[in-house]
Amino acid sequence: MGFDTSLTSVEKTLTKLEKLRLQNARVARVDGRFALRELFADNSVEHVIVNFPCPWPKKRHSRRRLTREDFVETLGAVLEPGGIFELATDVEWFAREMAETLKKTRSFSKLAIITNPDRPLKTRYERKWLSQGRTIYLLKAEKTGHIHIERTVTGGLPHTKIKKMDIKKLTQMKGQIWQEGEKVVVIKDVYHDLDQKNWLVLTYSSDSDFQQHYYILITKKGDGFLVKLDSTTVPFRTPAVKWSVFRLAEEIGV
Repeated sequence: MGFDTSLTSVEKTLTKLEKLRLQNARVARVDGRFALRELFADNSVEHVIVNFPCPWPKKRHSRRRLTREDFVETLGAVLEPGGIFELATDVEWFAREMAETLKKTRSFSKLAIITNPDRPLKTRYERKWLSQGRTIYLLKAEKTGHIHIERTVTGGLPHTKIKKMDIKKLTQMKGQIWQEGEKVVVIKDVYHDLDQKNWLVLTYSSDSDFQQHYYILITKKGDGFLVKLDSTTVPFRTPAVKWSVFRLAEEIGV
């Protein structure tokens, strides 16, 4: 199972899988940190390989690094006992920072950083950098202790009904920002049909550093209006996504 946030990379991979007629491979366009935590059960993954992630060297970008403890805790949960984590990078300090974070969790042992490993499968950039004489670092670690983590995506469709709607307030909602803890919601735009019976609200939400764009539908239903996620977009039902539906209803309900 492969994850990448680049649509181009995902499309190229799918094309190759089709040509090779491989039946045991899947790829998804989603942040791998989020997907690993939310889509896999504890002790269910044999091997996790991360190839050349951006190290985010600037201090102000440190929260985006893969070396955060929450990602390592995810590894400690989803990897099976004895499962292996590998990180390939051309940045030595990044590999060592990840090793230190792994040690802090006390769920990994037998850590090793191998220089210019002879991996059976090398990425295109890895082959290029090796040909240029650059050094590649491969961090390998084995899971020896389990960590329990909480998942954020839960079942159930968020929806609510309001008796009346403040249409003027809704039309002026563009640019509205709401924040509660690590949840952030931004209203990007508002659209409606000619009869003003159906409204689409383009919404951006963020749970910590996981971001999504989607539509919230407001539609005439009986003697009121139903507020729910629109079916044209299928966001993960994170706390911020659910909160955005109820908060919007609260703001425009009369």
